[in-house]
Amino acid sequence: EKQGGAYAFTAPSGVGKSTRAKAWQEGIGAELINGDRPLIDSRRIVLYGVPWDGKEQCFRNVCYPLKAICEVRRSDSVYVRKMSFAQRRKLLLRQCFLPMWDTETAAVQMANIASIASKAEIVRVFSGPEEKDACALYDALNENQYLKEEPDMKAKAGFVLRNVVDEHILMPTGDNIGKFNGTVLLNDVSALVWEKLQNPISREDLLQAILDEFEVEKAVASADMDKLLETLRGYGIIEDD
Repeated sequence: EKQGGAYAFTAPSGVGKSTRAKAWQEGIGAELINGDRPLIDSRRIVLYGVPWDGKEQCFRNVCYPLKAICEVRRSDSVYVRKMSFAQRRKLLLRQCFLPMWDTETAAVQMANIASIASKAEIVRVFSGPEEKDACALYDALNENQYLKEEPDMKAKAGFVLRNVVDEHILMPTGDNIGKFNGTVLLNDVSALVWEKLQNPISREDLLQAILDEFEVEKAVASADMDKLLETLRGYGIIEDD
């Protein structure tokens, strides 16, 4: 919570939600509401602390207007990307419990998800884990400095990246072993691209990740990345999300 507004962080385990929350606390004086999943009122878009405290062992019996749900991404650059309604809805579906054996309750939950996706500010945030990153990110959120929404792509399930004698080898697993003829050898840049494609990501954000990691001209990186993506699509191992 900062200045009377709540910000919720979401991301797969290990991305750094807790680290960034701590940077917000120490960098801009934000206060932690809940160490685990909070409660969101889907009608009023208000966030409540609940008695599930997570590893931080922190929960507060408070409520604040929800300023933004932030899908956290690791990045050396700090910026905020808008998300389409479809992207917002998919994100919430991954984070919400759906009792599919109870169709009535599941239908209510789907309605709640649609309500939050349409009413709440839901954005993808890119930042590092330092206090300076927290300051820059909060300013971007507070001032609505958002980049336009972009379509996502992602890696298909059934492939795994292995490092063998300092070489990055993309290998099929499970049913794909019989469908996919051989393996794909990736260089360091390609391996980074594959890592980023494990979660839905736009072309522009993928390009920014390459520019952050490697010393290369943007035009060269852009052309080489598009060739790689075309190759991966030709192999049938990435798809539009």
